[in-house]
Amino acid sequence: MLVDVGDLTCRHLGGSAMCDSYGQALRSAFLASPPIYATTGFADHYRKRARDRSWFASLLVSDCDLEGYSAGQLARYASEVGDERFACGLIAHAADEARHSRIFASLLVGVFPQLEDTALREKLAGMAPRLKSRGYGSTVGFGAVDEGLLSSAILINLHEVKALVLEHLLRPLALAHAPEANRGKIGRQLQVLIEDEVQHIRYSAEYIRHAAASGWDAAITEMMAEYQALMNEVTEQEIETGACDPLVADALS
Repeated sequence: MLVDVGDLTCRHLGGSAMCDSYGQALRSAFLASPPIYATTGFADHYRKRARDRSWFASLLVSDCDLEGYSAGQLARYASEVGDERFACGLIAHAADEARHSRIFASLLVGVFPQLEDTALREKLAGMAPRLKSRGYGSTVGFGAVDEGLLSSAILINLHEVKALVLEHLLRPLALAHAPEANRGKIGRQLQVLIEDEVQHIRYSAEYIRHAAASGWDAAITEMMAEYQALMNEVTEQEIETGACDPLVADALS
């Protein structure tokens, strides 16, 4: 493995997470289905593809689009959730994702200044909704555990753990492609992304811990293992995809 994902995650959250109910369930899931995205083979393949400037620029465009789409989905889901604390987390998460979309748009032209173009700028601007956050609601208590909400919290958590690892992979590649004059700003933007992923892991982990304290330990372990196995299947499919965006491919060819 390139990195012990359970250890990386728990170190970002704080040492106590390594031994609590959430940390134990996470490690159990990763032992059963080691994350493909954290293997040396995946990292080598990612780095090899990232040498192609058109592919890497297209990846940033795709990230911009996906973050904007995720923002809208999270905001809609938040309006349907009855648990006030978790709903606050979802709204804050959605606002972060919208900001991430704009960060990826900025990263694209920061890494590849020659891509500064009105058509591309308009395309990217349309990907990010404008959302406001009320914070993560940490002063509000959770309600009774809802199985559907627990399932969502686990899915969100595993997705954000994967995102954290991928941000660590992305950072040196973006800096390597970027002009030296832009690297300071790009490094700061990438650090914001990493810190936000940790916050997303944290708020979803808090609901998982709440459920564990309410007697859902066995269900958490089972769901987390099942969803981690599914995430590996999705990651395998992602490795084989990644067409170049024509707007950036033409400019970088």
